[in-house]
Amino acid sequence: MRGLLVLLILTGACQRKSKVPTCEVMSDHVQTMFEPVDDFAKSVRSVFVKRCTEDAWSDEMRTCVGDTKSLVEPQNCKRKLLPEQQKKLEADLKEVELRETRKVLPQVCGRYEQVLGLVLACDKLPQTVRDDLAAKFKAAKAEWATMTDKSELGPVCSSGIRLLKQAGVDCPNADKW
Repeated sequence: MRGLLVLLILTGACQRKSKVPTCEVMSDHVQTMFEPVDDFAKSVRSVFVKRCTEDAWSDEMRTCVGDTKSLVEPQNCKRKLLPEQQKKLEADLKEVELRETRKVLPQVCGRYEQVLGLVLACDKLPQTVRDDLAAKFKAAKAEWATMTDKSELGPVCSSGIRLLKQAGVDCPNADKW
């Protein structure tokens, strides 16, 4: 009877232990909460694997993250980390966000494209000038798509808007651009 009791206790302990996700499994779960699972989601997953492994996250932390159902409804699992572990996780996630931000085209570049459209529609400018502007923009936009750090484009697009406004000063409604 005692042997059966010990076996049941050990089995129960093993079952409970097996429900604690490994760093890899927990991180896979984090990645599945992103839609779409893109480079950003994969980078976040990598941060979770690294921090969990290197910082030896507790069973309680890994279980908490594993039990989280949605990024919209977090379970405040970070509070289960030691202060130093929290700092490292936050720093690594901030770096991932910064890299992602650098991939996004600055909003002012969208505005540049809008102003260019107004200038290209202006018949006060010679067609050759408009064709040249359109060709240069097409080439620049193709180059933007291949850039890994788009954060430097903001000032370039702002300058471009100023130049377009100067070029189209005689166009109808140019004062409203």
